[in-house]
Amino acid sequence: MISIQERRKQMPASKAIVLTLGLMAAGGLTSVGCGLQPGRSVITQNGHSDPIMSTAPDSGEYSLFTATSPNATATAKVNKGEALGFKRADDGHLIAVAGDQNFDLPKHVAQAYWKFEK
Repeated sequence: MISIQERRKQMPASKAIVLTLGLMAAGGLTSVGCGLQPGRSVITQNGHSDPIMSTAPDSGEYSLFTATSPNATATAKVNKGEALGFKRADDGHLIAVAGDQNFDLPKHVAQAYWKFEK
């Protein structure tokens, strides 16, 4: 069996660069996070942590994102002081809360967050 060091010696530099850039691009595409979408992150919820329930710091439009999607899962208009955060359903999946609206999230969600848009 050939070791990794021996394979590196045998691989032309151009192929090594292409492989490295490809792995970096693939990593970037799979790590969509809260910093890539517009708006200000207000509440971030880990899928396995106790739910975080708070209140909206400002009146306006809030967007719900998950770590695996660059697009908003939901959008809600919320007044300052209304409920904003997450709770758990009886079966354990997360429910995002914005004012009097509830949004069920799939069981596999690793992270979800509310962002203040305007």
